[in-house]
Amino acid sequence: MVRVSRLSNNSRKLAILLRLLVVLLLFSFIVSAKKRVAFCSESDQLENLPAYFAKNLSKSVKEFPENAIIQNYILSFEDTHRTDVLELYEKVGFQPVFLTNGKLNKKGKRLLERLNSLVFDGIDVDMYALVSIQEKVVRIEALNNILKELKTYISSEPKIFVERFCPAYISYVSFNSNPGASVFTSPKAAHQIKVANDTCEVFMQVIATANKTLINLNETASDLDAMLIARAFRLARDMGVEDKESVLDALARDDDLSDFLKLIEPKSVHYAPLRKALKALLEKCSDPPPETLTFSSRTLRPGAVSDEVLAIKKRLKWEGYYKGALDNRYDRGLKEAVKEFQRANALQVDGIVGQETKEALKVPVEEKIRYVKLALAEFRKEPLRDLERGIVINIPQFMLEVYFKGQIIERHKVIVGKANGKKKKLGNRLVGINQTPELESKITRIVFKPRWYVNKRILKELEAESQGDPDYYVRQGFVFLPPRKPGGLPRVYQKPGEKNALGLVKFEFPNRYQVYLHDTPTKHLFSKSKRAFSHGCIRVENALKLAKTLLKLDNNNALNSIEKYLKRKNPTYVKLKNPFPIYVRYIPASTDSKGRVV
Repeated sequence: MVRVSRLSNNSRKLAILLRLLVVLLLFSFIVSAKKRVAFCSESDQLENLPAYFAKNLSKSVKEFPENAIIQNYILSFEDTHRTDVLELYEKVGFQPVFLTNGKLNKKGKRLLERLNSLVFDGIDVDMYALVSIQEKVVRIEALNNILKELKTYISSEPKIFVERFCPAYISYVSFNSNPGASVFTSPKAAHQIKVANDTCEVFMQVIATANKTLINLNETASDLDAMLIARAFRLARDMGVEDKESVLDALARDDDLSDFLKLIEPKSVHYAPLRKALKALLEKCSDPPPETLTFSSRTLRPGAVSDEVLAIKKRLKWEGYYKGALDNRYDRGLKEAVKEFQRANALQVDGIVGQETKEALKVPVEEKIRYVKLALAEFRKEPLRDLERGIVINIPQFMLEVYFKGQIIERHKVIVGKANGKKKKLGNRLVGINQTPELESKITRIVFKPRWYVNKRILKELEAESQGDPDYYVRQGFVFLPPRKPGGLPRVYQKPGEKNALGLVKFEFPNRYQVYLHDTPTKHLFSKSKRAFSHGCIRVENALKLAKTLLKLDNNNALNSIEKYLKRKNPTYVKLKNPFPIYVRYIPASTDSKGRVV
């Protein structure tokens, strides 16, 4: 990036100035030549004069320090990230960040490459003005090419100019016996002066064009550099980076932008596979999908032969699940493709096309794109983007993940609350009365052999179940306590044991919804693909294993006493030394243990 001296728009003044420059340069050379006349031949004069003249003529196109250019330009720069841009420039001494010598550098090229791929992150790129940025890149390349040609002309043509202008004078200085005579009075000299004047006009135009080109290059490059810095800060924000100082440091010290690009990428193990999936889905949109699927009510099994089978093969081939021949036979290849499709859509994985599988096959790719974009947005947010330690439960995936040192060390199937049925208001929206809420908290205590204290709503359900069975409550281990207030409902809890609805262990964490994690005696429900059966609390498969893991990570001595606790008749309460974070989220797409999108 360069800055030039601004020439007057008045061409006549410019012509006079340039002619004066030429005269002064020649006069300077005349003086030195007179002093050296006895020691320098005409050929020596002609050999040295062009270089001397070219060197001084080039000074009419001046280059100023880039930090001065930036300081002058940034005063007029307008952007929502203007303050961030100014802070970075102050940090780097007002040197350009993404351009070097008026050209896009390696950092600039890598940033543009990342910005152009934002569509695969599900981020709206309209706010990045990428078209305008690309136009400036093209303009800078064109201006640099023009400037290169002009500089080449300016540096090479003075030799021709001097050789046309000076022969009469050189001859006179070397051989004329009358130093006081005017060299410019001879017809030959007059012709040479005319040629020199014409040449000077050409130089005047070239230098003026060079200066204008340099001014345009300076302005465009300054604008582009500031725009790219602003886009870098927007990118960091959109990718969920909240620490601005880290962004400033990365942009200031990076030679190749690697630190910055590493900083903005979420550490979540789910992000990269989901991004790859979105890219594949977007590419699918460029290919027309098969015809809209219409199904009969009958279930399709391996061995079936029908037009519906052919339609399913076409659909699954388009989505990338099926790679075999397109015929109407339900063969082994289609069965495996159906199973993979079912797994990816949280369906019962049996290779049979029933009603649920048919409905999933009808979901348009645009809807799947929306799900993946929503998921990517969730994994860009803290705490999930860089989670080091904690439990994450994804409600629609029916899955619990344990994070430690940024890695998933365990996965457990979960059963969550039913979303259907009677509704209640939660915040500004209506949800199922038994629906598991999204929340953040910390597990503070683990209870072994817990009691289950029944709330009023569930007690009414138990009353309906026990109709006509006077021994129901005793058989199930329920204990009735007197109400706390006269006329109130009795308090009811279920004793610890095999029939206890909370199983053998319960995980407590403070929250306004009064939900918790717990074991369950109805373990057969974990074999279901969709596991929304609870009243809001979260049932965990292999809950004892989870308890052991949390105690181990807590360096808790209670880990060695679990068997003893389970033999007791009454509950044992174990307080965690370091409460373990827990996040319950609704994320419409994620990945499994093999990195496959579900």
